[in-house]
Amino acid sequence: MRLLISVLLITSCGVGSDREASPRADARAVARWHLASSPQIDLPGQDSLRPFSEDLQATLLTNHRIAVLDYGASELSIFSSDGMLDTVVGRHGGGPGEFRAAQAIQRLSGDTLAVWDAAARRVSWIGPNGSFLRSWAHPGGGKGPVRFVGVLADGAVLVRELQVGSRVVAGEVEVMSELVAYVPSGEKRSYGQNREETRLPDRYRWFGWRLYAATDQERLAVGSSDSAKVRLLGLATGKSVVLRWPWSPTLVTDSLRSLVRELAGERNAAPAVTADVAFAEVVPAFGGILFGRTGNVWVTDFAEAYQAPNVAWVFDSSGAQMATVELPRGFKPTAIGDKSVLGVWRDSDGAAHIRLYRIEQVSDASGA
Repeated sequence: MRLLISVLLITSCGVGSDREASPRADARAVARWHLASSPQIDLPGQDSLRPFSEDLQATLLTNHRIAVLDYGASELSIFSSDGMLDTVVGRHGGGPGEFRAAQAIQRLSGDTLAVWDAAARRVSWIGPNGSFLRSWAHPGGGKGPVRFVGVLADGAVLVRELQVGSRVVAGEVEVMSELVAYVPSGEKRSYGQNREETRLPDRYRWFGWRLYAATDQERLAVGSSDSAKVRLLGLATGKSVVLRWPWSPTLVTDSLRSLVRELAGERNAAPAVTADVAFAEVVPAFGGILFGRTGNVWVTDFAEAYQAPNVAWVFDSSGAQMATVELPRGFKPTAIGDKSVLGVWRDSDGAAHIRLYRIEQVSDASGA
């Protein structure tokens, strides 16, 4: 099996050559940050009697409010700055303001929220007060999986459309996708085809590389986790830079396989799910991309299912790396504020909490 697999990234958008962000050769030139030892807010659920389910996503609103999308409950909960529950939106169903399998949330201007329902392949716009505003359904007619990236500044909905037909390469299924934006007028913009991921024909690939994409409505970040590289594209300007950070491939060890098998066993997975053939040979270079409120881009370390990353790399709007961030054990960031990070933290029993941590700087870019 090939240890490193190249990926085609937004090559057909016609933006010309990329500008490589200048890597900082001196490690002391990159600041070291960490998060406060105790969270500012810790939410175990809507209240003490209604804990969150396992799968969550959260985002920051104005006035330090928090919106939490609970996949299992098909609910969107909005909390005040002191952690008190204000509003609950949605329920399981296919009607307006209902969700069959809500799996992504995005904050838009004015605290409007875009909620992606993967089963219905539909975006619902929810107003700041929790009211249902409108929805948009993907027009694909069920011709393959669709993955939500985000709503752009002009109202277009950007998705990754996975191709129905796949080819087998060296015993693995190679999946292709296309980045497509559907604009309100009905037009369709393509940002190119990409290699989405490789899979085993009959089971999940643990530690497999995959494509990641994110947007802050003005920019698009795309990268394949087989290498430490993310391309950042200005959607209005067409200019792009490549973000890079120090990375050396790490082998998937017996201890990592044992940890995955323990987690899978707790969820009653069949032994074949974690057979040796199901594991990739190399740990991916990263596991997520987030845009910060101040224009920074955060790239998080890779973590397998129900685990959390250990570190994040922060880049400024020009593409230069400005900091490396230590993350608390068990904490996975989902939104970046001005001076804080929001995300999902799991306790020793695996119960999910939403936590908000303050960012603390250990050293500045000069190493002081």
